[in-house]
Amino acid sequence: MGEETANDSARIREGIESLRQMTAGQLKQKHREVFGEDTRSNHKQFLFRRIAWRIQANAWGGLMGRLCW
Repeated sequence: MGEETANDSARIREGIESLRQMTAGQLKQKHREVFGEDTRSNHKQFLFRRIAWRIQANAWGGLMGRLCW
């Protein structure tokens, strides 16, 4: 792992960890930023997991289309 990749990984990890401190309302706002649309969910854990997954998928690539069936 190169230094730039290690720095990127640390930055992503810190960003995800910062989600843990957010309220449900703040997570809904972050969801809007990350996904470009509102969510109806007020479930903090669900929002945390969904946003964290998207951040990681954007950084390192999501599942290949064939795996999403």
